[in-house]
Amino acid sequence: MINIYCDGGCASNQTKENIGGWGTVLVYGKHVKELNGGANGWKNSKKEPVENRELWQELLDLVARQPKVVFFKVKGHLDIEDEKAIKKWHQKFINDYNVNIPYQDYLQAVKYNNRADSLANMAIDELR
Repeated sequence: MINIYCDGGCASNQTKENIGGWGTVLVYGKHVKELNGGANGWKNSKKEPVENRELWQELLDLVARQPKVVFFKVKGHLDIEDEKAIKKWHQKFINDYNVNIPYQDYLQAVKYNNRADSLANMAIDELR
């Protein structure tokens, strides 16, 4: 099974200097690969395009060719040192998705999600 953790972000949102970035962490067994990039020239917050239609279509085509693909949203920006908050969000994840993910696996997912956020911010910094 391949797990993919991704996040995106914007700097100077709502301005002409708006810069977008994305980050992703791919995990397959003990193999980890990190990728990131910038949404150079993309728009929105009502200056339109950015719906990423072609990317979503490509993703859906790829998903259709796979035997099983499941998407989960992991709460982002959690402090991994705040065990009380992590446990709260872990329980919410279990309740929302009806998936009994062990606490340590959820904690690892939060760590990868936080790393994807950092990679997105690095891409934004590179575009500045």
